[in-house]
Amino acid sequence: MNGWQLNTILSAATGTPITVVSGTDRSLSGVGNDYSDLIGSPARLAGANRLTQYFNTAAFQQAAIGTFGNSSRGILRGPGTVGLDVSGFKVIPVTERVKLQFRTEAFNVINRANLGNPGSSVAATASFGRITSSSAPRVIQFALRATF
Repeated sequence: MNGWQLNTILSAATGTPITVVSGTDRSLSGVGNDYSDLIGSPARLAGANRLTQYFNTAAFQQAAIGTFGNSSRGILRGPGTVGLDVSGFKVIPVTERVKLQFRTEAFNVINRANLGNPGSSVAATASFGRITSSSAPRVIQFALRATF
């Protein structure tokens, strides 16, 4: 195609497991971050804002003193991710030995905000159940490469 090359990378993934922890050493074992106690359904409440309450935070409490907590590891799933990266290259011959390559690369072309996992520590009341991070926005870069 007249020295042009086009590449795409599509990546999609389900959310990563989230373990809800007490946030303090409730078992008195010296290790810390024991599991929390599950006291209700962790399913998101109908009408709840996904960013401020990703799961039902009232379903968890700090484990009782002297226990490790009764919730399980990876009890919840974080938000999934989708990304599309595109790149284009054009080779331009200058002499028999020297070639220039013009490169254009675009990351997160669809400009999707892939959300980070919500806070999962019951002791961190300000961030518990809240999503406070996301992936990078669309980024486009250009480059010129000389090979000889």
